[in-house]
Amino acid sequence: MSTKDNNKIICPFCGEEVDDTLTECPICGGKLLDEILICPRCTEKLHENDTICPLCGVRISKNPSKYSIEYGNLYIITDESFSYRLFNTISKLGYKGLCLSKVNPQKIEKKHSLTGAEIYWLTSTQEKEKAIDPQRLDFELMYTISEFIKNNKRSVIIIDGITLLISSNGVNKVIDFIKYVSDLISTQESIVIIPVIDIASLDPKFISQVKEYSEIIDYLEIQNEVAVNNEAGKLKITTKHHEDAKSPKKDTVNKSPEKEPPVSNLTKSKVENQSNENVNVNHEVENKMDEENMPPPAGPMRIKLRDSETGAVLEMELDPENTIDEIIESSGSYWEKTTGVYVIRKGNRILRGGMKIGESDLRDGDVIELIPDPEGGLGWQNLYLL
Repeated sequence: MSTKDNNKIICPFCGEEVDDTLTECPICGGKLLDEILICPRCTEKLHENDTICPLCGVRISKNPSKYSIEYGNLYIITDESFSYRLFNTISKLGYKGLCLSKVNPQKIEKKHSLTGAEIYWLTSTQEKEKAIDPQRLDFELMYTISEFIKNNKRSVIIIDGITLLISSNGVNKVIDFIKYVSDLISTQESIVIIPVIDIASLDPKFISQVKEYSEIIDYLEIQNEVAVNNEAGKLKITTKHHEDAKSPKKDTVNKSPEKEPPVSNLTKSKVENQSNENVNVNHEVENKMDEENMPPPAGPMRIKLRDSETGAVLEMELDPENTIDEIIESSGSYWEKTTGVYVIRKGNRILRGGMKIGESDLRDGDVIELIPDPEGGLGWQNLYLL
């Protein structure tokens, strides 16, 4: 989908010029925008009817979150971990990631499980290929961002070091920098994220002026919503629709404006055997029940373990003889955590101790979570056992 001017886009299906605020083409009915729903706490992808997040277990409200993410915008987010989780989630939607961080790239990559992102270190003490002096704001940093956007049609950028940039360049220069970046992405399919841990500590002049060029997402407000209401509204990410197949010819679009749904094996089976539809559905339900009641596999299984505090994810291969304690110790060593105060959570169930994997209800492909022990006196009950 290409942009012809600031208010018009070209429909990828019929080639007509249409208003860029529309979600569907008024000429052919083609879908112009994709809307992805995610959990506002852990950023896991949600389905429209989900009432519980499949990853972190938080209850999901029927009402949407007051916040939303749209391409062409810059967001200041008051939580570092959530910022990186959102960065990773958007990257998985086909956006190329650029990370500009005040922290050593190896550390930031490990801490937040960054994969495939281009990482630059904002530092004046290193002379490396992927290092940028934060005082070179007007040239080197701006050039890096503009070239990245130019070379990547879909991009997500995280600028983790705004306080460093302010101390190195002054408030006015950083305000001009944010305005420049905001203007740069406003007509592009790009999203910029700026984590600010303590927004109250920043110069009031800075906050009041950058509000004109950005949207501030208060993560503490999202957490308070969870604590008070025991649920959170879905957060929506809006992106342009990309059609992998070639667009239909213009003279044939109006003859069949409705797009056929994607054909899965199940859909194909139902089309070919409509007379046996009820039988197929019954077999599908029976098979699902059988899978749930099956014992865990005798051989190795692969699971994903998520760090509830940072959003980082590890893929682990486990044998039936491995124990829950071994999972905690192994992941804690990798993430540099004190393992004695953590447990494993699957859904609403807490797993701990010497229980063997072969004796648990873990299955190949499961997603589990490393959380602070709710019985460890750390006051995490209300946050994690919702």
